[in-house]
Amino acid sequence: MTRARMTQILNLALLAPDLQEKVLLLESLDGRAPLSERALRVALRIESWKRHRETLQDLRLIRPVFARH
Repeated sequence: MTRARMTQILNLALLAPDLQEKVLLLESLDGRAPLSERALRVALRIESWKRHRETLQDLRLIRPVFARH
């Protein structure tokens, strides 16, 4: 495993805790990942957990998964 890949994985710990939980519980849909690691990296560039949620919802990749009840 490269240093860059390890950094990407460890950066996931910076994601808002409720989003971390939801990401861990995601299941593939029709053999495809429901959320890309690249999409998560976009959110991780932002320091605010509130903005993490907004950014991931704006990508429309996770709206059904992270919809607020």
